[in-house]
Amino acid sequence: MSTCATTTTTALAFTCGKPQNPAPQIDQKKYDGCAKLLGKSPKPSKLATEAILWTFSQEGTNASLIAVTWFEESGFDFYPGPNPRTDGGFDVGPLQTSTTVFGKDRFVNSLSDDAGQVMGTFATKGVPFNGDPYLALR
Repeated sequence: MSTCATTTTTALAFTCGKPQNPAPQIDQKKYDGCAKLLGKSPKPSKLATEAILWTFSQEGTNASLIAVTWFEESGFDFYPGPNPRTDGGFDVGPLQTSTTVFGKDRFVNSLSDDAGQVMGTFATKGVPFNGDPYLALR
């Protein structure tokens, strides 16, 4: 029996402080068939593929663009460590979002109550992203 509580934000449910996968589940055989078609291209995990398709369904952002950006920025890692920027900020989260660009009020204020989950609450070299990767992908 788990002692972790489940809480809900405006977008996602969390268990033990980690977001639960809001994406619809893909049939394993369908995933395997599609993954084979990628040939030598980088293959996202089944979970990453579900997150990519969920983000597309929520935002309308091209799924290929999400996949290419996510792979290039963090190798499909949901919780990558931050990378320091020359302007004093960090790139954080799955898409390595700039804290000095997108951490400004004009962007954060448009994110509803989940703004802290999008960027995480700290950026320390070597410490994994502690925000919500599903919200950060959006």
